[in-house]
Amino acid sequence: MGTKIEKDQIILSDLYNVMKFHWKRGKGHLIPYLWNRYQWYHNPKALTLSKYPLHVDVEISSICNMKCPMCYTNTEIFNKRVSKTLMNFELFKKIIDESANHNLFSIRLSLRGEALLNPNFLEMIKYAKEMGIKEVSTLTNGLLLDEDLFMGMVRNGLDWLTISIDGWGEKYEQIRKPAKFDEIYKRIMTFYEIKKKIKSVKPVIKVQSVWPAIQENPEYFYSLFRPYVDEVASNPLIDFLREDSDISYDEKFTCPYVWQRISIGADGNILMCQCDEMEENLLGNVSVDSIYNIWNGEELNNVRQIHKQKKGHLVFNPCKHCSYPRKKVEYEEIEVSKHKVIVEKYVGREDHIKIN
Repeated sequence: MGTKIEKDQIILSDLYNVMKFHWKRGKGHLIPYLWNRYQWYHNPKALTLSKYPLHVDVEISSICNMKCPMCYTNTEIFNKRVSKTLMNFELFKKIIDESANHNLFSIRLSLRGEALLNPNFLEMIKYAKEMGIKEVSTLTNGLLLDEDLFMGMVRNGLDWLTISIDGWGEKYEQIRKPAKFDEIYKRIMTFYEIKKKIKSVKPVIKVQSVWPAIQENPEYFYSLFRPYVDEVASNPLIDFLREDSDISYDEKFTCPYVWQRISIGADGNILMCQCDEMEENLLGNVSVDSIYNIWNGEELNNVRQIHKQKKGHLVFNPCKHCSYPRKKVEYEEIEVSKHKVIVEKYVGREDHIKIN
């Protein structure tokens, strides 16, 4: 049917380590994990809708403590439209209580801001796990991440931690001000030693970078982190700043997200999808409605119908600016640690970060 379900991400790890990453990720609930992964790929292909989302993004902070040059949080439209706030614990509990009642498999405690800014971060992990959410994950820029906080993540049951580290050395420090590369690198080595000492595979740790920050030597970036983390990946430079004008779209593309997941902002707003960063197509607010009703409601079903016709980028502004329907071409084949990695590039897009 032409439905694309993979992410626009370059996995630098080899197949063995990718499989190992998934085994660790599913450890403790392997059968439900495999069933969830099957549904994740099958449902968009078959255009089959589960009764409840397979995954929920819960943005516990829409505030960030970095101003990276390529990020949409620096744009005028974001700052005009999006409420800068931290999700309160009662609203979080409402989301988890409903989701647990519907046997939701996974949540991610992040979306646009820095999750670790929420003072209830560790308690939120603990509550979600106690209520039966099998996989709890988060993404962080790592600026606030230290040994004590990591130990709290381990104790409270975090399953998956992704750390964004764009490049190494001076380039990382230019992009990720005011972070220092040596500090984040030492922390990751410390986290590895902690997990090794207590014989824990959780949380699995993934390090990811934007491609322009590592393209000069992806082998070196991989070699830095592979001994200490479970997966190493890179992301293409997405047009988050909405500067591109000549965009080519894949006419066979059907977005999988509306068959997989739902995303909730820190103020409770339910987004059309996780890529509606600017909140241009809101579906409601979880403080006054249920996730179940929104997921099965007329408005989101209408969105799905339009995507079935492969017209999302013609109808919805977030889809027009989204990276997923953009046409890509194979840019180059590289070798990382003796295995081949295909790098794709968006048609008409330059891989260049404008560092101030």
